[in-house]
Amino acid sequence: MPHTSVGLNAPDRQERDRQIVKRMAEGEKLAVLAKDIGLSPERIRQICMKAGLRLKDLRKERNRQIAERVSTGESYTSVAQDFGLSPASVSDICRRVGLGTRDKYGRSRKGRDRKERDRKIVKRVAEGEKLAVLAKDFRLTPRRIRQIFMKAGLRLKDLHKERNRQIAERVSTGESYTSVAQDFGLSPASVSDICRRVGLGTRDKYGRSRKGRDRKERDRKIVKRVAEGEKLAVLAKDFRLTPGRIRQICIEAGLRLEDLREERNRQIVERVSAGKSYTSVAQDFRLSRVHVKNICQRVGLGPRDKYGHDRKERNRRIVERVIAGETRIAVAKDLGLSRQLVSLICMGAGLRVKDRRLSDKDRQERDRQIVKRVAAGETRIAVAKDLGLSPEHVGLICRKVGLYFDNRGHSNSAESIGDTLDGR
Repeated sequence: MPHTSVGLNAPDRQERDRQIVKRMAEGEKLAVLAKDIGLSPERIRQICMKAGLRLKDLRKERNRQIAERVSTGESYTSVAQDFGLSPASVSDICRRVGLGTRDKYGRSRKGRDRKERDRKIVKRVAEGEKLAVLAKDFRLTPRRIRQIFMKAGLRLKDLHKERNRQIAERVSTGESYTSVAQDFGLSPASVSDICRRVGLGTRDKYGRSRKGRDRKERDRKIVKRVAEGEKLAVLAKDFRLTPGRIRQICIEAGLRLEDLREERNRQIVERVSAGKSYTSVAQDFRLSRVHVKNICQRVGLGPRDKYGHDRKERNRRIVERVIAGETRIAVAKDLGLSRQLVSLICMGAGLRVKDRRLSDKDRQERDRQIVKRVAAGETRIAVAKDLGLSPEHVGLICRKVGLYFDNRGHSNSAESIGDTLDGR
């Protein structure tokens, strides 16, 4: 329990102040004393100053004693326990007075540690390790790493030359990029780049250069794909070359792009005129559907639909079927078009809505046939599909004459509407 200063007489107060000054002279902290005695740190400071003690001088004396004991070889822990401090505080004090880190014999490790660190850095740089990795491992900047090995008389350029020479030598003997990269702490791509820079080229498992054979094989593939009609841009992207280089390879092989295009266009027109769709031809020749369409139009083939049929002939048949009485939905479904497109085709041919409609007499006959078939037991869906109508439209026609359906889709008997049919 902390002591209290309330109600102390003069002798007790003097004894308390003497104990405070003694403990402060021994290096105890203000916070600890204030907690033990029950006074504020400011009051403790006033008592010390009244007794002629300066805290700054006390700290200097304490730090001197700490540095002296650490320099004799004592550990931070033992010194910290004696002075009521933490080992980290003792270490900070030693660094502030320039003592540096000490070993168990009291000898400074600062210089030896730095020399050992620099030696490791120089060794790892000489082995080809990257500056960024070293800086991260040793918590230094890349510039400081460079200064260290330059101070040791090393040049980064010479180190890289020697490392690259060893890499090229091992790869030329037949070692793989992966194994060499693992030994030098690099990626296989970096080893490949180093080999290319020194003019080694790609090597097979026997150490023989594949540079010439690989280029010939590549050029053969390029010429083959160009002859099949593939675009230069696609080939340039696949082989990582420029379109100009692709063109040079074709010219060296005796190919003329103009002749190839003419032959390709001839085949495209031939296949489209045979009835193939733009989409299928475009997929076979690795072109877009619009490109195939433009090729056909340039040779005067005329507009075609997606099935390869002549669009003019198709539109003529659509108009004929609509005039004959078929609905737009039935014609659109049969030809794989939209109802809106069928309407536009009819309007383009000058066929108005009233021209497409049935006459009143024909409509009455059609409705009579619908009611008869539904009353005979046929389903609305079958009748609607047969006549090119919707099931809802068939149901509406039947309801007009009093033919209704239950929840299961069954109609009432034909006798119940016989009078209605006869009346119509």
